[in-house]
Amino acid sequence: MSAERVLITGATGLLGREVVAALGRRGVRPRVLLRSAERRSALPADADVEVAVGDLGDHASLGEALAGVDAAFLVTPHDSAEEHLGLTFLSACEAAGVSRLVLSTAIHPDSGIKPIRNAIYALMGRAGPHYVPKYRVEAAVRDSAVDSVVLLPANFYQNDELWRPEILSGSYPQPIGKKGTVRVDCRDVGEAAARGLLRELDPGVFPMVGPEPRITGPGAAELWQAALGREVSYVGDELRTWEQAIGERMAPAMREDFRRTYELIQRFAPRGSAGQRARTTAALGRPPTSYADYAHDAAARWSDSAQ
Repeated sequence: MSAERVLITGATGLLGREVVAALGRRGVRPRVLLRSAERRSALPADADVEVAVGDLGDHASLGEALAGVDAAFLVTPHDSAEEHLGLTFLSACEAAGVSRLVLSTAIHPDSGIKPIRNAIYALMGRAGPHYVPKYRVEAAVRDSAVDSVVLLPANFYQNDELWRPEILSGSYPQPIGKKGTVRVDCRDVGEAAARGLLRELDPGVFPMVGPEPRITGPGAAELWQAALGREVSYVGDELRTWEQAIGERMAPAMREDFRRTYELIQRFAPRGSAGQRARTTAALGRPPTSYADYAHDAAARWSDSAQ
């Protein structure tokens, strides 16, 4: 069991839960930052965690939550104040003497040369303004004296699970396009974050991608069809159809971010590179999980829960 004292933000979210689970497999009991003690119910009942009540925008409560912490995990929320929240957390980590910060942000081309990296941020920000707060937080973390591991994850496979009813009914509605995009298993990102927090990784920047350079909408439907043993077809690229279908399953701010991201995916069809896959393998200490393996795991889990 590691003696590392760890704080996790976003623990009730998709990625945060995977970080908690990966730490739990290592016998680590993390402290989780929650806006209220009642939010503990959003975590699995068997998750062994210590709850710290606080808010990413409240420096005083962050100071209390970070007391005695060696390493912290930050994923910024889909929020109009995302940049402020991320920078406030970084400042609190610096003030508390946290010695390792793991940040999960979003995939983009990267460079170890700062002026080139800043130019990349500027270009990417013009293409997708909703990513600018993430880039600014990332830049501040990389410039900070706090030792950091920065994860750049692609589109999560697990986003599909919002669409479980539709997929089980034979439709794949995520508008990731006929050209497709690079994707990654959220469990792999959680595993890499845990390795970073426990110093199984050296400081650095790690793109997080799956083994497939791209997954298309029709290709995703085919893989779900194979996993479920029933026909599944791609609904198509129309974003308005997606927005109407998602309805209240997604908060407005998150829904808008997703819509803008789908626009970028359909326009640019991001492709994972061999170099990115090598860095992902280094972050995990093994090859990344395939989309087909994820779909089969999810299909089995859905079948078990239906019985």
